[in-house]
Amino acid sequence: MKSADCTRIRKSGVKKLVVNGVAALVAVRAAGFILGSIDLDDSDEDIPLAALKWFGLVLPVSFGLGALIEVITGVEFAHLSYKWSRLAGWQRGLFGFALVVVAALVSGVLSVAVG
Repeated sequence: MKSADCTRIRKSGVKKLVVNGVAALVAVRAAGFILGSIDLDDSDEDIPLAALKWFGLVLPVSFGLGALIEVITGVEFAHLSYKWSRLAGWQRGLFGFALVVVAALVSGVLSVAVG
């Protein structure tokens, strides 16, 4: 892949990150505004209504993570997905397990460093 293509894809990924970040903020603020008129403390529900405002983050965050992959790798998400599905089952399992281990290690290191 050419350097110009990688740069174009990374710029597109940054734009997607910004748009999804703004969408996430708007979703949380809108849900907070809507739920602000409801008395959340007297709720007898198993799930507090205040937690519902975080459900608006699901789509913007998931698309934002796809954009982050584009920024980091310089490869379009669809192309990366195609390459992933072309792997043999054992290769996907091995790489998937390795990703989980790396994510756990990074999360552990960050929690120790911050905490």
